[in-house]
Amino acid sequence: CYSALQGKDQPCEFCTNQIILNNGGAPYRWEHYNPVLNKTYSVTDRIIKWSDGRDVRFEIAFDVSDRKKLEQVLEESGEWYRTMAEDIPAMVTRLSPDMRFTYANDAYCRFYGHSIEGILDKEIDEFIPPENRPLVKEALLSLTPEDPIHKHEHINIDQNGEARWIKWTNRALFDDQGKVKEYLCIGEDISEQKKTEHELRNSEKRSRAIIDAIPDILFLYSHDGYYLDVEVKIDLQLTDKGRQLYKDDSLIGASIEDVLDPAIAEVILSGIETTLRTDSLHFLEYSYIVEGEQRFFEARMVPAGENEVMSIVRDITVSKKVETALKESEERYRDILDTMEEAYYETDLQGNILFFNDAGLRLFGGFTREEAEGISYKKIYVEPEKAFDAYNRVFLTGEPDKGLVLKMIRKDGSTFYGEISIALLKDRDGYVKGFKGIGKDVTERIEHEKRLKYLSMHDQLTDIYNRAYFENELTRYDKGRDYPITIISADLDGLKLINDTMGHDAGDRLLKGCASVLCESLRASDILARVGGDEFSAILLSTDKVTGEEVVRRIRENINKYNLKNEDLPLGVSLGVATAEKADHSLRELFKRADNMMYRDKLYSSSSSRSKIVQSLLAALAERDYITEGHARRLEDLCRAVGEKIELASHQLADLALLAQVHDLGKVGIPDTILFKPGPLTEEEWEVMRGHPEKGFRIAASSPDLAGVADLILKHHERWDGSGYPLGLEKGDIPIECRILGIVDAFDAMTNQRPYNKTKTAQEALKEIEDNAGSQFDPNLVPVFQTVLEEHPEYL
Repeated sequence: CYSALQGKDQPCEFCTNQIILNNGGAPYRWEHYNPVLNKTYSVTDRIIKWSDGRDVRFEIAFDVSDRKKLEQVLEESGEWYRTMAEDIPAMVTRLSPDMRFTYANDAYCRFYGHSIEGILDKEIDEFIPPENRPLVKEALLSLTPEDPIHKHEHINIDQNGEARWIKWTNRALFDDQGKVKEYLCIGEDISEQKKTEHELRNSEKRSRAIIDAIPDILFLYSHDGYYLDVEVKIDLQLTDKGRQLYKDDSLIGASIEDVLDPAIAEVILSGIETTLRTDSLHFLEYSYIVEGEQRFFEARMVPAGENEVMSIVRDITVSKKVETALKESEERYRDILDTMEEAYYETDLQGNILFFNDAGLRLFGGFTREEAEGISYKKIYVEPEKAFDAYNRVFLTGEPDKGLVLKMIRKDGSTFYGEISIALLKDRDGYVKGFKGIGKDVTERIEHEKRLKYLSMHDQLTDIYNRAYFENELTRYDKGRDYPITIISADLDGLKLINDTMGHDAGDRLLKGCASVLCESLRASDILARVGGDEFSAILLSTDKVTGEEVVRRIRENINKYNLKNEDLPLGVSLGVATAEKADHSLRELFKRADNMMYRDKLYSSSSSRSKIVQSLLAALAERDYITEGHARRLEDLCRAVGEKIELASHQLADLALLAQVHDLGKVGIPDTILFKPGPLTEEEWEVMRGHPEKGFRIAASSPDLAGVADLILKHHERWDGSGYPLGLEKGDIPIECRILGIVDAFDAMTNQRPYNKTKTAQEALKEIEDNAGSQFDPNLVPVFQTVLEEHPEYL
């Protein structure tokens, strides 16, 4: 056995077949591959009775190698086609001659949402919309051996109920008798293609509509300058060559050079070359004579396919004329702008400067036109966000904005206030392209307005708030949320006395000092105002009574510190304080309470304050000692001696001695330029000088220590004959003390150095006094004075 020879346990194929024959006796067919010959044989075996009665195995073998190879090829080919039918996206079906499904690939099953088992042996009518069934069947039945293929398109409904366009290719397979054996149908989903075709048709319609709507001339040129297509809507006669553009067919196929003048043809040919070379839109303009008139045309050229150019030609003659007129108008307009005193500007929509006239360049500090162009609005406004809001408001509403005041920046960085107007800047077609307006420097006006506003709320002398502002704040905080509120009232003592004696400059100095002390004593949040000539008030928000009293104590301490540094002009201030704990108290009533407390304080301290002022005035008078050292002492001694000689009462002698000391108290307020003037006084200067008795009277009357001699001070320049001042009294109406002082003062003035006269000897002075006895001096007292001098030779 072959298998045994190879050492195998199983018998060989031949032996196996022998066993089968022996057991069954029936013929047995099998195939056998001979590896030695590389051939396959089909073998038929059977057992027959031989003539001698033996069972003989009879075997017939046929070489079937070629057939086996063919079967293998067919099997592999069938598998390949089945795989291809399943893998391709197209729908593949096979139909029997009676149009029942014998096969459907996976794509077909997915389309209808069925399994292959649900499709096989079904009629195609179940899968075709009723309206399409006659079309499909007629297409299949029309196939013949001579024309076995037919294509058609129709709508099929997929498993989602969506209508889809399917393109079917149907093929019929025929037998030798010309009868249909099978239909092969392949379907391709062309819905997207149909959609694209539909859109393309719509696009073509729109393009056609656009072309029909465009009033311009359309040319399609070849790369070498021939007309390929023409669309003309206007009637134009071109130059001398006689061609008319409205006859489209007369241009198609013609050369540009044959139609147009050489110069124009050269321009268009150059435009075609540039358009194709750059593959982009190209503009050009040209003109020629049409019916005896020069006409201007604009051509827009774009690539339109390979080596072709589409050109849209528009007659721009009218716009050219308008442009020329506008240019001339703009030149005149620019001339006007450049002669304007106001600045004119134009910006784009982003706020970048497009144009400044000369006044605008000057306004911003000498920019050149090149430097100004392109500057952002953010660089010329101190607060650009305010400028943006204004420009945006104008843009949104379309309404101009006038009188807008903004702080602006010059080229050198300095700032100024500019008053500008803003309006929309539009192009020739009415589209907004930016902003325009005029502006001017209003810094001086704004500063003046600020100053006026400041002055309307502030006291000009002390620079603190005034009465109007104080009243407004009382109203604003009344019944508000800032309680408890304390109000302090302050009154400057002796201001009128200072004004009357030392002049308003001294009074102003005292007012400023008082305001300064109060400001220094109050907090930054407190509101201090000058509410009258010598009255001040402060509103202290969120301040209880204890804190208010502490502030008052601080004010008094600071007044004392001030007086230590200003002994010549000390402050005397009366203070009152009142507090409202709750909002049910009116602030105006609170102000009255503080005022009442202040007047109560004034009654207590006024005499002391006035005494201090008078003492300071006397000290100031002593420091000035404008005549010579010892003047007051000499007067006191001589006056007392004359008084004793005529036996005046003791109180009169005391008043006379005091009068000698303070009679010139009113001269404290006379400027040194008058008091020490070496030459004669002018009438105006004499008027000032003659006012000192009244000033001295007011000073003395305000002081308890000097009140007794106030009347004597007032009358110490009266004359015996009534020619004195200020009352013009005469003879006995003049107090005896004043008559004595008049003689003694005259003698001392003549015998001691004075700026306005030469010094006389005692005898010369006595002689002049004797000469004026009965006119200037009391004639009864002159001899008494002579006797006193004889008894006191130290004065001679």
